[in-house]
Amino acid sequence: MADFEELSRQAERRGIGLMLDMVFNHTSTQHEWFQKALAGDPKYKDYYIWKKGRPEGAPPTNWESKFGGSAWEYVPEFDEYYLHLFDKTQADLNWNNPEVRREVQDVVRFWMGKGVRGFRFDVINLISKASFEDDRQGDGRRFYTDGPKIHQYLKELNQATFGQDPGIITVGEMSSTSMENCFQYAGADSHELNMVFSFHHLKVDFMGNEKWVLVPTDFQKLKDILFSWQQGMAEHNAWNAVFWCNHDQPRVVSRFGDEGEYWKQSAKMLAGVIHCLRGTPYLYQGEEIGMTNAGFTDLSQYRDVESLNHFQILRDRGMSRESAYNILKVHSRDNARTPIEGPLPGQRPHPHAVGRLRKRRIHRRNSVDQRQPQL
Repeated sequence: MADFEELSRQAERRGIGLMLDMVFNHTSTQHEWFQKALAGDPKYKDYYIWKKGRPEGAPPTNWESKFGGSAWEYVPEFDEYYLHLFDKTQADLNWNNPEVRREVQDVVRFWMGKGVRGFRFDVINLISKASFEDDRQGDGRRFYTDGPKIHQYLKELNQATFGQDPGIITVGEMSSTSMENCFQYAGADSHELNMVFSFHHLKVDFMGNEKWVLVPTDFQKLKDILFSWQQGMAEHNAWNAVFWCNHDQPRVVSRFGDEGEYWKQSAKMLAGVIHCLRGTPYLYQGEEIGMTNAGFTDLSQYRDVESLNHFQILRDRGMSRESAYNILKVHSRDNARTPIEGPLPGQRPHPHAVGRLRKRRIHRRNSVDQRQPQL
């Protein structure tokens, strides 16, 4: 904490604001709240979402985790399941409980007191669940995305914390959201958030919402989505956060550009697109030097739980190891989770090598400030 406080002071001296990522949809199952819940403390058990299974022993609903498999995990001691929209080690918080909402407000105020000037709220539009029933049309997301009390919860959080300081910037990560809801999330007079991340433009190489396939990128659809969000948000006086890359997305140069002859030109083109849009641009580490996908050559190099789970799901469906691995190489989040690796002065590396993580070690041949960025 002393290190953070010093960082905050030095950043402020230089006119730099610190933004923190706040994960309020879920906590780790190792968190003291969840551990107290497992110990039977009724107060903390109500911090999470528990349901009885069905008579035949199945989970409460057929909802699927974002990372594959059921969104419910069974706890024999209670003969109940807890909800985890993501990994089973990430239990969803019960935002219907006002004590949970007060705890969240305390967390935000704590970091404001440490000088934090911005907050990114992770999958914040999933915190309000609707009815707990089987989804006969999909994976369950329509019952927990942009839920019935989401705007109430965000207004409440705004008024109790960052809304009291107009200098604080907020951005919400909105999973599978609708533009209509984003008019409210990021409306100039909505008193919720300053801006939103939406992801529809990054599903143009999916098959619907199915990520773990290989299909050609629909560039006309990409253009249509960017245009419609630009126009719709502007017409409703709402603000976009514009981006290509983050820790959940493959590198954009590999995805929508070219790793070969036109690597530099396509990287510059994609950067130009983002910076000419209406909204606040966000750059992800390595994007400024045109980093490409990781270029892993073996499954053992992957660490991402989503990737490893879906690799096994694809294999269980009968897909060959080679085909499943080829999908991983394109869509895995690990593509963006390698350290920044730029070229040495006077060198232009082979494009496929940019961003590649050495399997056993990273050889830092020069300091970052001596490297010559290509863009």
